[in-house]
Amino acid sequence: MKNSFLILITAILFSSACQNKSDKKSLIGKWKPVEVNIPEASYEEKKGIIDDVVVEFTGDGRLINSGKGDTLRGTYNFIEKDSTLTANMPASPDMQVQQFKIEWRDDTMLMKNGEGEIKFKRQ
Repeated sequence: MKNSFLILITAILFSSACQNKSDKKSLIGKWKPVEVNIPEASYEEKKGIIDDVVVEFTGDGRLINSGKGDTLRGTYNFIEKDSTLTANMPASPDMQVQQFKIEWRDDTMLMKNGEGEIKFKRQ
């Protein structure tokens, strides 16, 4: 009986540890925009972002923003404690350094700044 109880407790603790590990969100990987809420962007610009853009965050801090025949490369820094992402894209005069707040919603990531927000889904 005591042995069965220990096995049950061990199984519960192991299950809980696995769930906590998988609940941790990570930027690393490729992300596809699924919703764009930027008031200053036209319908065509929003549609182009959703249809053509893929953003990739690598484990070594590189950021690759690919779109219709164009690829921008830069770096990023994510501060998990306050969910702040700083992106540095030196080749893009419009986006050289930008800061975003990151929110996780189910299986999506929401990037927000003063210009608006974009919802991404992992590819």
